[in-house]
Amino acid sequence: MNDKAPADGDAAGATVPSPLPRKPIVTAIPGDRDASTLVLICDHCGRTYPEPSPEWAGLWQAATAAGWGGRGRPVGPHRCQVCAV
Repeated sequence: MNDKAPADGDAAGATVPSPLPRKPIVTAIPGDRDASTLVLICDHCGRTYPEPSPEWAGLWQAATAAGWGGRGRPVGPHRCQVCAV
C-alpha cells in the first residue's frame, strides 16, 4: 500500500478548479473629467459615445439616435454604431 499523498497532477489527487467569477458588464461609468456624468462604452470594441450625460435616459436616447444598440439599461450590453450593424 502506498502511504504517499498523490503528487500534483496525479489523477487520484486532482482537484477540479472552481469556475472563474463572472465578469460584470458595466458599460455606463462615471466620466473622467466629471464624475457626475455617465460615459457609454461599447462592449464589443471599447469605443465610447462622445457626449457624456448626467442622466442615463438622455445618454441612451442620444446614443440610440446615433446608431448605438443593445439593452436600454446602464449595465448593458451595448454596441456602438459600428458594431451594432
